[in-house]
Amino acid sequence: SLKNPNYLSVKAKNEWIKFKKEHESSFNKKAFYKEVVKDAMNKVSMSPEYINRFPGEFSGGQAQRIAIARTIAMNSDLIIADEPISALDVSIQAQVINLLKDLIRKQKLTILFIAHDLQVVRYISDRIVVMYKGEIVEQGPANMVYNNPVHPYTQSLVKAVPSIDHPERLKESKAYKAEIFLNFFNYKDVKKDWANVNAKGHMI
Repeated sequence: SLKNPNYLSVKAKNEWIKFKKEHESSFNKKAFYKEVVKDAMNKVSMSPEYINRFPGEFSGGQAQRIAIARTIAMNSDLIIADEPISALDVSIQAQVINLLKDLIRKQKLTILFIAHDLQVVRYISDRIVVMYKGEIVEQGPANMVYNNPVHPYTQSLVKAVPSIDHPERLKESKAYKAEIFLNFFNYKDVKKDWANVNAKGHMI
């Protein structure tokens, strides 16, 4: 709905109202509109006056904040964020990431953050799970997986991250070739057992 230029953002908020009315018999529409929507907008650092604007009047970062506000207003315990910053400028990416991190702390939210940039994933996550073609190939505490990647695909993701401290990474970075790893282990033919990299939950 945020991509429809004729769809007022206030109408998008009314979707929450409809859902609430269906699930709460004592629901008060006016109270919800004034308090919950206002509170949700404030939590994402946007003035409630934006509610009556059209989607075309928002920047990419603002549209992303509104999407997050809609989730907050539903009192969700879990947010699934699939590449939430990939289409945003770097400066706006930082704002959205910091907003999500702040919401995790203040709202006690759980966020399933899906992305290819392991540096960003490490910053926002407590735990990282790396998948390749639908298979989990490595998992563990965020800093452990990032600082000590074991699986070749995880290593290729880490090397793809630009670093001032490690400029050699990009020179060394190579595309992950599955056949090299599959020569060692074939996912299709053998059921893989998890092996502990250490005793702190880092597994491959």
